Amino acid sequence: MNHMAYNRYIRIYLQKVKISIMSRMVNPANFFVLLFGVVAQAYISIYFLKVVYGYVENISGWSYEQALLVIASFLFIEGLIWITTAYLSGVRNNVRNGTLDTQLIKPVDSQFLISVWRIDPEDVMRIVVAFIIFLQAAGHFHYSFADWVVRTFFYAILIFDGYVIFYSIALMINSLYCWFTEAGGMHMIFESVIRMSQYPTDIFNQSMVKYLFSSLVPIAFIGTIPAKAIAFGPRFDLMIYANLLAFLLFIISRRVWHAGLRAYSSASS
Repeated sequence: MNHMAYNRYIRIYLQKVKISIMSRMVNPANFFVLLFGVVAQAYISIYFLKVVYGYVENISGWSYEQALLVIASFLFIEGLIWITTAYLSGVRNNVRNGTLDTQLIKPVDSQFLISVWRIDPEDVMRIVVAFIIFLQAAGHFHYSFADWVVRTFFYAILIFDGYVIFYSIALMINSLYCWFTEAGGMHMIFESVIRMSQYPTDIFNQSMVKYLFSSLVPIAFIGTIPAKAIAFGPRFDLMIYANLLAFLLFIISRRVWHAGLRAYSSASS
């Protein structure tokens, strides 16, 4: 993909952002209600965490401040997902409405177009709240400046990996709508499982469950693993594993998406 193509895709995304903001501001009151809902949802998770830590000092080696980093990491990644792809809602909405064909005939990569089909600008508040929580937790860690630089560098890479992993899994789940127009059950299960990643996955003591959340459904990389880079120090093995997993899942999700398109075309022909 050359430089002009990159610019084209950036322009398309920015145009989608502009359209989304304009549609939200048609009813400003509703937009601010959505903003409040996003903030309230984030702080409900913190309140639940505070209640739990009111009875114990740490859970599976995680202090309250360290667990806050997990929530912050989850909110960073979830916010990025919402403001860039709106949880891949473009797939299921277009399949259900029978408008997917109109997206496929456009001279743009179908996966990109369906991913940015909708943007939720109010969810930028998830990132703002995540940043506030991160700073609140970080104030309890007394690292040297050099140590903070290294830990933050690893953290940023792991956040990006977590975003790609989240996106890839969401794309594969939503691609099921190409085969089954009523795949809402799988989508609800995915949302329920992904919400668990806002708490340290180390609290699950069973080895089978830990394997499930680190390999088969790697939600640990959407909160716990990035937080560990700050709370317990960076680890090269985890970063390499996260990079490989993100790359592998992205390739697989793209293949699943194109397989879904072939199934959708066959069903509509």
